[in-house]
Amino acid sequence: MDIQIQKYLANKDQLYQDWYLTYGQTSEPKQFTEQVRAIPSTDGIKKLFAKFYSSVEDILRQKVCEDWCYCEKRTEHQDNKGELIAAIADILAVILSGFPINYLATATILYSEKYLDNLCACPKEIEHDGPESK
Repeated sequence: MDIQIQKYLANKDQLYQDWYLTYGQTSEPKQFTEQVRAIPSTDGIKKLFAKFYSSVEDILRQKVCEDWCYCEKRTEHQDNKGELIAAIADILAVILSGFPINYLATATILYSEKYLDNLCACPKEIEHDGPESK
């Protein structure tokens, strides 16, 4: 799972395409996707993801921010992003079990695009780029 997370973090286009292939296709007429096999642009998929996010925002706030204490977990796992994303995916598999989504791709987007940081009102992370960072 960690290898897939690293691939997703390195290639946002693939990340969003994988998310779309499990969620996005369900909102399109099946005939259209079978005949054309069209995948929208990454920007188009990001807009679809934003709509999906809006539909689950309240449950994420309750279950991830409040019950699971996301901000604390993010701090605890700041040196192992893969472990944190995998844990988020596990939570999503439970709380969003009725949604046809790729939980790992969804968790990676929620983490890497800072959806959860903003939703949970986490303090800003201090990034260390090396000894020259000021």
